[in-house]
Order: sequence, then C-alpha cells, then structure tokens
Amino acid sequence: MIERIVVHVTVSFLITLLLLGYGNAAPSSPCIQVAGSFGMKSFYMGNKEMNWFESLEYCHSLGMSLAVLSNNDEFEVISKYLQQCSYKQHLWVAATDLMKEGHFRWLASGKPVPRGGAKWLQGQPDGGVAQNCLLVNGVTGRWEDQSCGFLYSRPLCQNQP
Repeated sequence: MIERIVVHVTVSFLITLLLLGYGNAAPSSPCIQVAGSFGMKSFYMGNKEMNWFESLEYCHSLGMSLAVLSNNDEFEVISKYLQQCSYKQHLWVAATDLMKEGHFRWLASGKPVPRGGAKWLQGQPDGGVAQNCLLVNGVTGRWEDQSCGFLYSRPLCQNQP
C-alpha cells in the first residue's frame, strides 16, 4: 500500500514523503521506507538493515549513492522526521574517517564534516579507530560515529540529477 504525505517544512522548502508499508511492521510505524526530495536532490531509506559497506553497494545498485547531508536544511528535515517516527531506525550516510582518524569527510566531495556542534550526538565522535563510519541516530536524529560493520542501520540513499 502506498500513501503519499506532503509535509510542509518551515525551512523554506517543501518535502514530499512517500511512505511505503513493508513486511510485518506495525501500522503505527510508517517510517520503514522514505523517499523525499529537497530541491534537486531526492532521498530513499533502504528497507533492510546492513553495514556501511553493504549500504554503499545497495545505494549503487539503485543507481543512487549513500546520502550526503552537508546542507543544514537537509540535515534538519531528516533529523526531525526520524524523531517523529515511532520506529527508531539508524541511517548510514556517506561520511567516514577511514582515511585519517578523527577527520570525517563526505565521500562525494571530500569536504570535511564539521566536528562538534548541534548535529552531533553529545560526546560524539568517540569511537577512535574502532568507529569510522557516520550514521544518523534514529532516536535523537543526530550524527554519531559507529563501527562500519554495525548491522543495525539502514542506508539513506540519494539521487542528485
């Protein structure tokens, strides 16, 4: 069953969310798969949990890439949306510090992910060499570093025409 929900966002743009029921998820938990658009960029949340490397491959198999949330508007909408979901799901995004410990960078551009500030969960990043991949925490909507092999996250894919 497909439901279309239009959510007006006060950050000067409109996001259209396409919510798809999937598997045996509870009816009160519509946040299993999400597609939204932000200007020319669109996002899609994968329908199963996987590690960060599998997430890269999954998004590529859809003709997309793992999401880059370098824009404050994109980050805030995804963050607020996750906080409103009754199904709390972590989302992988396309940033890592595998190249240089403690220096997270977006894969697509190589630009640094700002360290500290309101986007990060308090005390994050904190994983040292054991946690090198970035996810959006499904409970708080904030960034945290996590082991790239962590299996309890879904990919947040993007397509930018």
